[in-house]
Amino acid sequence: MDENIRSLSSYLPSSRLVAWYKIKTSDFKKVDRVLVYLCSLHPSGYIREKAVEELSQIKDGQELLYLLIRLNDWVGPVRAQSRLAVDERINSEYASKFINNLPLVIRLRSRNRVSHHHIVESVFGLLNLEESFQAVMNGLESSTFITKRMCY
Repeated sequence: MDENIRSLSSYLPSSRLVAWYKIKTSDFKKVDRVLVYLCSLHPSGYIREKAVEELSQIKDGQELLYLLIRLNDWVGPVRAQSRLAVDERINSEYASKFINNLPLVIRLRSRNRVSHHHIVESVFGLLNLEESFQAVMNGLESSTFITKRMCY
């Protein structure tokens, strides 16, 4: 998803994208959650950083996908803020949310901008806890093959 959004280059003029490229961090006071999710994929690091800041305040699990994507951001402060937010969510309450995003967690293994070993191992450590058993069992019913396989 991030790669698809980034392919909409600001160097390719499009009247449909003008508003997208004019977003400012001050606009976040008047946006809804969906726009925050989308802004976490914005080409501007300043916008992504503000989006991650906003995502960090959301604690219902829907934000996790976007925080995991930003763990491999090319802007250091965005990566760091995402890492803190993801670390904060590595607990039994989020086990099912990590199961839902297991393909992204696994994909972090192959990303080499920075090492994601700590995050990946922490998530798998969480999923090996007794409190996470039901979430892992539910993962066996996933429509995603890799999630099923990893939960087996």
